[in-house]
Amino acid sequence: MPFVEWTEKYSIGIGEIDAQHQELFAFINEVYRLIEEKGEKNVLPKEAEKLADFMTAHFATEERYMEQCGFAGFRTHQIAHEGFDKKIHRLQEKAERQGHFDLESLELLKSWLQGHILGADRQYAACLHEHGLK
Repeated sequence: MPFVEWTEKYSIGIGEIDAQHQELFAFINEVYRLIEEKGEKNVLPKEAEKLADFMTAHFATEERYMEQCGFAGFRTHQIAHEGFDKKIHRLQEKAERQGHFDLESLELLKSWLQGHILGADRQYAACLHEHGLK
């Protein structure tokens, strides 16, 4: 059973962004599987590094779309991304200090991602749809 399951409720109707969100869900599930199989002490900090790199690219994608449609809440959304980017880097530093990526960090990522998609991402999705972006 997956740690976090992608369902249509997470779709914002923009193909590239939905695909990236699905990749994030898959990444979270893969790290969870590794923790379950090997124990969290065996899930290396490189997983946190991969996450940080992917999230940076994902945030850039979302922000590019928001700029294209002139989304009025762009700066607020960008600030939310910047705040989470800092959290991700703190998780990465924690993983490096501990020598592993832990379940607590994974739970934080899961909760933030679900809430962000269902809240903030829905706000800009309407703007994108109004401008014919899919």
